[in-house]
Amino acid sequence: MPQGSVLGPVKFAAYTEDIVDLIERQGVRSHLYADDTQLYDRCKLDGMTEIQSRLSGCVSEVADAYN
Repeated sequence: MPQGSVLGPVKFAAYTEDIVDLIERQGVRSHLYADDTQLYDRCKLDGMTEIQSRLSGCVSEVADAYN
């Protein structure tokens, strides 16, 4: 979806539903608002490598799905 596009609530929900499914499969948390999607999670300091890998995998999967 191009940045700055104007979507109604129904179209926004339909567009973001697939993204949320992809994100949740990776075990990552998300926050979606307007044209912004944030991925986040929490871990202990010694779990940084694992969480970086999950976040990277999640971003790659979303990018592959929409390109």
